[in-house]
Amino acid sequence: MIENILRKYGWLGDLRSAIKKISKLERLDNKDLKIQKEFLKRFYYGDRFSQIKIKDQFVADVISAYQSYWCQMLLKKLILNEGENYLYQKLCEVFDKHKINYKNCRNLDQLEKSLGHQFDKKGVYYILGSVLPYRELEIWKKQTSKIYNVKLPNKNRKVKVVFLHDFIIRGWADYATVGVSYPSGWAKKDALFCIKDAYNQRSEKFKCSYLVHETQHFDDYKHFPKLEQIDLEYRAKLAELIMSKKRTYELLDKFIVTMNNNPSSPHAYAEYCLLRDLSFGLSNKKMVRRLIEWKKISAVAIRNACFNILSLHTKNLNIKGARRVRGIL
Repeated sequence: MIENILRKYGWLGDLRSAIKKISKLERLDNKDLKIQKEFLKRFYYGDRFSQIKIKDQFVADVISAYQSYWCQMLLKKLILNEGENYLYQKLCEVFDKHKINYKNCRNLDQLEKSLGHQFDKKGVYYILGSVLPYRELEIWKKQTSKIYNVKLPNKNRKVKVVFLHDFIIRGWADYATVGVSYPSGWAKKDALFCIKDAYNQRSEKFKCSYLVHETQHFDDYKHFPKLEQIDLEYRAKLAELIMSKKRTYELLDKFIVTMNNNPSSPHAYAEYCLLRDLSFGLSNKKMVRRLIEWKKISAVAIRNACFNILSLHTKNLNIKGARRVRGIL
């Protein structure tokens, strides 16, 4: 239960609601009790910095700046623009402390570009920029790669997967959920990226929820280059369901837990749109919100309906103009 609460409210950036629910939980097993204690210690009692052991003081100070910013945003102490100004000031303090020139960096984008140059000098890999709705920071030490042939609903694609090892920090979602949930992979225009220890590479979870999902993004980046995150996630989650075998109901259950009718949270809103459209497509009813109701429908029928929804979405994107459409949801 506690993990579902964190997945739902952590990804929504609504830790005030998470605190109310988690603080009331009782009779927890040892695993959940440990998560509850760590979460409340960080976000209720005010010990906001996660324990990251790193010798490089500059990198440690940068991580502290981002964690301070994330905490302010997740507890809704600042709105978006205020948060970015807050992070900018925190990073300026770090640059001043380490005597690094940043005088030509007049905004956060420019300052993060300079920060990236510092990470390059230190030989670490990283992600900076926005992973909606917040500014992201992920740092890792090692990469390896492998080529996969991936079957999508309508085609096969050959993709390069870069596996990421030895993480120093996994980003704002990991911080918000005290390690329960975080982005385990993503796609760029030239390759897919995967956190190595997040998956058993023989599992259906890896083959569908990672490979199919991210390869769908990879393919959509080529065919719909301006498509925005909500529609991208909608399509990738449909592809997951279509190509699933044993995990169809498990995926639906996950989407039910984390969906939200709020476009500012692209993953949660994409799940909401998917369940809305799938409910209508299968039964002409309003949103089906309980897994027990979904289990009355065969997994094959669900997968076929998802295929039809994805095909219609593709058709409508092409009608709008594949090279210019930004979204239709």
